[in-house]
Amino acid sequence: MTNNSSIPLTEVHDGYFFNISKVFVFSLTAIFPFYNHVFQMNRERDKAIPVFPIINQIHKSMKIVYIQYYVCVFIGLTLYLGIKSAILGVVIAAMYFEMFYLQIHCNVCYLLLCLLAIQRFLIYFFPKIEQYVTLSEKVVKWVWVWSAHALVFSKIRFEIWYELSLWFYIITIIFNYVCNIIHSNYHQYSKNELSFITKLNKPQRYIMWQLIIIVALKITYIPTLFEVYEDYWSLLHTWRTVDALSTPLSIQLAYLGCNRRNLQTFLYSLKLKNVFKVVCCPWIQRSQVVDQSLDLSRSRSTGVPVY
Repeated sequence: MTNNSSIPLTEVHDGYFFNISKVFVFSLTAIFPFYNHVFQMNRERDKAIPVFPIINQIHKSMKIVYIQYYVCVFIGLTLYLGIKSAILGVVIAAMYFEMFYLQIHCNVCYLLLCLLAIQRFLIYFFPKIEQYVTLSEKVVKWVWVWSAHALVFSKIRFEIWYELSLWFYIITIIFNYVCNIIHSNYHQYSKNELSFITKLNKPQRYIMWQLIIIVALKITYIPTLFEVYEDYWSLLHTWRTVDALSTPLSIQLAYLGCNRRNLQTFLYSLKLKNVFKVVCCPWIQRSQVVDQSLDLSRSRSTGVPVY
């Protein structure tokens, strides 16, 4: 069974999508300066850990996603304001093209999270194989480029048949949930060190924070279940579009709240005296004060930042 080449969008769909887009536009615009600030604060220290190339590639991917996202916002505003011109068809085509690649890049980010989770898992349970599972920045970039190409090909192929497209989306959703849940559960420490850190800082609070973020963002799907769509293809398209909008937000919020150090840095940057520098002068680097009693990453090279 093939789907129509044009995706029918009802007025209900347009209203829901426009309202949810406004929320995500504000949230994404507000959160990125702080995400970038915390990442830059951690950058030099995190270069010593084996998972840094993947974390760094995710950060680069977020920048690409933001460029695509704001291009979509600009095109969307052009259409919403009803600007008539001879290039209206080109504008609409550009909108679909950008949304298509926005979805692709968001799925690639989830693939990188999956690699991050697998790498952490292996390093934690099998520390002797660290040198074999550590990926260079060149390899990670290669994975990013070719996975994007593979997803483009798969998406085009599956879009031809509605049933395959539906199953492809369901598998992607399951994959996304698994990546979000497990990517922060493995740490850099020996069992004794991990026991000490766990008792002192209770990292389960931060893991729970990440799960709350995931669930809260997925709740945005609920209104679509009570609306009337022309067919399931329109509903599927709406969900995938919301995925593309919510994925960058969930990744950034999860990073800011994944451990004690990141959360404290984020909260410190929210102070009135620091907000202007973070938002308007991101190039100004400030040395981060690290609690030496907790910074065990200096004594070991594996894993992730201190909880």
